[in-house]
Amino acid sequence: MQCPKCQYQRQAADHQAPDWQCPACGVAYVKAYKVNLTPIIPPNQRVKHANYFGKRTLLDYALTLFILCSVLLLVIAFAQKDQLPDHTQLLPALKQNPLQTITPQKPFTFAYRGEQYAIEPVAEYELWGMVVTHNDITGTPPPATLRSDHSK
Repeated sequence: MQCPKCQYQRQAADHQAPDWQCPACGVAYVKAYKVNLTPIIPPNQRVKHANYFGKRTLLDYALTLFILCSVLLLVIAFAQKDQLPDHTQLLPALKQNPLQTITPQKPFTFAYRGEQYAIEPVAEYELWGMVVTHNDITGTPPPATLRSDHSK
């Protein structure tokens, strides 16, 4: 191959330079020839590439809406995680005392960890309550309900 810039004729011993570059002046043959190496494809053989990012389906919109709603609910739940109902909002049924009645159940025995236990049921209980997910084990009331006792 002859270089279009310096007219150097490439020799078999010019293996130190890449095949696309002139060993004498270092110019790229394609750049010196100003050749466009893009193959010319007839219009009837061209592959049309779909722009996926421009075409959204109903499923895309539904999943996007689902994710946004999930994030919104997560933020709302996190903001309200420490809010327990005020004692004035408790249902009246929760303030009832437990009911205790004599049980008609007969005595029974059962084995547990190699030991035999005899149980004699005495009473049955009916309780009302509210299940909460937060427990303040210190038992300290909120600051608004603290009372000071200045007795001497």
